[in-house]
Amino acid sequence: MAFAIVDGHRALEIGTPGPMRQRLNQLILDGHKRATAGLLVEYVREDEELETEGELLSLVDDENRRVATVRVSDVATVPFIEVPWSFAQAEAEGDETLEAWRDGHQRFWAEHGEDLRLLHLGGERAESLGGSCTAGPCSGPGWTVLASFPLNGFPLNGRETS
Repeated sequence: MAFAIVDGHRALEIGTPGPMRQRLNQLILDGHKRATAGLLVEYVREDEELETEGELLSLVDDENRRVATVRVSDVATVPFIEVPWSFAQAEAEGDETLEAWRDGHQRFWAEHGEDLRLLHLGGERAESLGGSCTAGPCSGPGWTVLASFPLNGFPLNGRETS
């Protein structure tokens, strides 16, 4: 199943519906959360392309309604173990160390059936999605898609800002 389209843009579903999504969406709307991470394997399973710089995404609520439009400023694909502290800080989820950020994300994805120690993606597919594998499988503790949003690129009242 492809990623949902809401109001003409791919949906950006942060966290899980309920209190987590409400808290994370509010962090985005308040301009604190400027980045989010996902698993490359999810894009492969859905046969989806990665977000691109400048792409608009519909940030959605628990009912899959757009609450804001977010412009992607940067996308990178890196092994989970190589996610930098600066990215974890841009996620603004309250982690005090990179290790705490990694532990929290590993726990989240494990609760949703993903074991980062077991993820392996074919090099060709990972390359076509922007990964840096050039031969053989991408292995190690998972491949992570990192998307960043500009600090001043958050909409208010559902309107896009630049």
